[in-house]
Amino acid sequence: MNPGNTPVIYNVTLRAIDSILCESEMEQNILISPKPYSEFYSLDSNICNPPVSFNFINQSLDAGGFEWNINDVFASDNTDLSVTFTEIDSFQVNLIAINAFGCRDTSSMNITTAPIPEISFDVIQNNGCTPLNIDFLATLS
Repeated sequence: MNPGNTPVIYNVTLRAIDSILCESEMEQNILISPKPYSEFYSLDSNICNPPVSFNFINQSLDAGGFEWNINDVFASDNTDLSVTFTEIDSFQVNLIAINAFGCRDTSSMNITTAPIPEISFDVIQNNGCTPLNIDFLATLS
């Protein structure tokens, strides 16, 4: 693992000794590149009655390229994303952050759009003398 922001080269040595104590050794360098950090947010919260618009703000670190996907379909390679959801459905928004070494990190957010609920109410008794207790019958669909 490479927790820094520059590649690190590690020298790995394999030493083998057989049953009659003959020995062999081999070395190889391993290059471990750093991973970017993918993160985004949205201040938009209206998910009712599409079409609804969202602006996603990229907060990724150590990345130079970006790929936005919605439900695993490419949406944009811009730094930030503005999108309008036109259907009542669930959507997974993914941001893939890519650094100069080709390393990737992905962050996700789920958005579920919904219809506006239909409401109504009836007044069981709408007149009378004081003190008047009024009963309401409400329905929600």
